[in-house]
Amino acid sequence: MTRKQKIRSQAADLYPFFRETLSEEGLLTPPARVLVAVSGGIDSVVLLHLLKRLAEEIPLHLVAAHFNHQLRGADADADEHLVRELCSDWHIPCVRGRGDVKTHAREHRLSIETAARELRYAFLHQAAVDSGSAFILTAHNAGDQAETVIARFLQGAGVRGLAGIPVRHGNIIRPLLPVERNAIAAYAEQNQVPHREDASNADQSHHRNRIRHDLLPHLEQYNPQLVEAVNRLARNFREVDEYLAREAENALLLCLLHRDREKIILETNPFLSYFNILQKYTLMHAWRRLGGDPMIFNEEAWRAFYDFIHAGRGDRSLRLKEAQIWHLPGELVLLRRREAPQTLAVNEIPGSYALWSGYHFEIKPADLPLEQIAKNKDANAVYVDAGKLAAGLQVRLPRSGDRFHPLNLTGHKNVARVVAENGIPLYDRGIVPLIVSGEEIVWVGGIRLSHRFRVTPRTRNIYQLRLERNLEAEI
Repeated sequence: MTRKQKIRSQAADLYPFFRETLSEEGLLTPPARVLVAVSGGIDSVVLLHLLKRLAEEIPLHLVAAHFNHQLRGADADADEHLVRELCSDWHIPCVRGRGDVKTHAREHRLSIETAARELRYAFLHQAAVDSGSAFILTAHNAGDQAETVIARFLQGAGVRGLAGIPVRHGNIIRPLLPVERNAIAAYAEQNQVPHREDASNADQSHHRNRIRHDLLPHLEQYNPQLVEAVNRLARNFREVDEYLAREAENALLLCLLHRDREKIILETNPFLSYFNILQKYTLMHAWRRLGGDPMIFNEEAWRAFYDFIHAGRGDRSLRLKEAQIWHLPGELVLLRRREAPQTLAVNEIPGSYALWSGYHFEIKPADLPLEQIAKNKDANAVYVDAGKLAAGLQVRLPRSGDRFHPLNLTGHKNVARVVAENGIPLYDRGIVPLIVSGEEIVWVGGIRLSHRFRVTPRTRNIYQLRLERNLEAEI
């Protein structure tokens, strides 16, 4: 079969292939409700046409979504007009949105392409929520896949990068991903599907367009089946990526010492026993479990981590964007970077105050005999002489040079030293709440009360201070 015959065959068989793909993704369980991204270009309009045919066979509720990037003036408005009219003719609800891509790119220091993608997907996700759609369908095709993989190859991507665009990612499904552009064009011609050509696709000032119009045709001189070959390469790398991801899940469970919503602690020796690439995938998987973007572990970050983990120092941390990593004896701690909280004013007594990193502070009057206070064994609560407090208390982080007089000890001590002596790990020492009155430290939260603010026989009014921490720990 010649390439032209193959393309015609693909076009003729496109609908049954499309239906089978959606069935494999579990989208044909009625009643299904899907949001379809429609730009007005040939790929997205063919996608909508295929779905319209499908909706004649099964209970399928379609909602079209069009986003105007406001980059091409009248042409962009004409695209929007086509989608609106097409949806009206086909009796498909259509939601539309607009975004100032240039301003978003400038304010966030992004390329126009990245800014457009961010705004477009934010719109699509919100439109899916508003319309009650379980899935978002986009019209990426085999040509898009080939361009993506080649672009990432030129950047030196790893396994995940060369795996390209997945058919399904979360609630986003790309059912045309295995289909070549020529087959989509042939289907549009056979079925008289109206569409518009985006003139910006020919603008070779864009890196992606240069790959499409210059590099790919050049490479096809060496392999006329290049798009198919690159898509096959992407599928192979996708299989490797999925295998490594599954192995990373197992590795994480075997190394895991502690997990909460702020940090994951791994046992160092088992972690270091894995091959480098599995260490990398395990870190990415752990970071994803903390809600972070695993792509921060790029090649540069991995080199920095490798040097850090083999340096043998436990008194410093490695910062990778919003991640912070500590290498302590026997432990590898992965933390979400904490923003320094503002000093909190305690304006109401009794009062209850949510602090940072899962800490919660309470203050209330207490009426207990001195003998009972002296027997208090609850490390989370202390009792203070209210008469010695200034007009307002504050809760703040430790500062360099902080000193106070610990209860029942002689003289003042450095707060940092007291915190360290009480077994607080390095990664938590800087976030211990200090309760202060004026310039004086009343309580190093959960650790030691100040001698000056203790309850004595002369005390008339007593406050109970309570500090607890809950990070929803999971093992």
